[in-house]
Amino acid sequence: MKGKIDYQEILKIAGSYIAVCIGAGFATGQEIMLFYSSFGLKSILGGFVCMALLVICGVTILKTGNENELSSNSEVFSFFCGKHIGMFFKAFMPVFLFSTFVIMISGAGAAINQYFGVTPSTGRIIMVTLVLGSLYLGFEKITKLLGNLGNIIIIFSLIIGVVSTIKNIDGLSKVNEVIKTLNITRAAGSWWFSGILYASFNILLATTFLVGVGKKVKNNKNCLIGGTIGGVILMIAIITLDLGILSNLSEIYTQQIPTLFLAEQISPMVATLFIGILIGGIYTASVPLLWVICDTFTTEKTKSFNILAVVLSVVGYLGGSFPYAKLVNFIYPTAGIAGMLLITCIFGKNIFQRNFVQKKIFTLK
Repeated sequence: MKGKIDYQEILKIAGSYIAVCIGAGFATGQEIMLFYSSFGLKSILGGFVCMALLVICGVTILKTGNENELSSNSEVFSFFCGKHIGMFFKAFMPVFLFSTFVIMISGAGAAINQYFGVTPSTGRIIMVTLVLGSLYLGFEKITKLLGNLGNIIIIFSLIIGVVSTIKNIDGLSKVNEVIKTLNITRAAGSWWFSGILYASFNILLATTFLVGVGKKVKNNKNCLIGGTIGGVILMIAIITLDLGILSNLSEIYTQQIPTLFLAEQISPMVATLFIGILIGGIYTASVPLLWVICDTFTTEKTKSFNILAVVLSVVGYLGGSFPYAKLVNFIYPTAGIAGMLLITCIFGKNIFQRNFVQKKIFTLK
């Protein structure tokens, strides 16, 4: 891998990777409870399974964007999966990304409604307006903005997770017994499969955006380090929040926004700061989602791009009226199944082919 290490670029890559994976589900704690906390202390092991997959796949996708001149970001699916499966993903991705965008808008409405007491429609209007405004900045400015916000959200999440765990450490020691008495929805039947599912839908979510990021990166070294740091830090934050939720599980499992409950238990000031961070988390996921969908069908900074962005935002606002928690519980685990197919293709293309064929490990002498 040629080229000098650019630490500023590495931080931008890591921050962008984190930010595109952070949204309403992460910031509210709903998806953490669904994929991790519902399994008790074993969920920590699931977090490490997910971490490994996020690092390997994230680095691979970034390097693919850096090394290959793809005609469009969506061509990455044909690159990894071949013509026919690639066509399936090209058709599936806009539907999945838009469904996720709807979840973000719904989450913004629910969060603002719960904390400020205004109608959910007001929260949805605020988020749609912010996203549309950011979309006109262009891809490079979006990447810089997301990288900065992603780092702030991670720091705040770590603080909430650590303080909540310390304040109720006894609850953490008893959680495996307590969880047997609670009726909590799980994303999968086992902790390890849930970890794979969580990585799968996040990779599916981030692939086209990371390819775009990789195109702008100076060299593969920065892709490797930035992708690794992004995947590791994201999962450290998730595991830390998971511990905070587990330590308060008997009180928190029925909450619409678990992390807001944790913040309120620390102090009203922390809760006030958190609602801003929460909206930021939803925002950081919504912007690249809408950008990727529009970029799939049009060209950035054209009239058709802008019109499509407005139309999709209006439809997203209307779709966001569906209950937020139900959207998360249905769409994310379902998308994780499709994401597993993508991860399988990534491993097949970039681990088997590169390591075994190009390096000729199995060449007979």
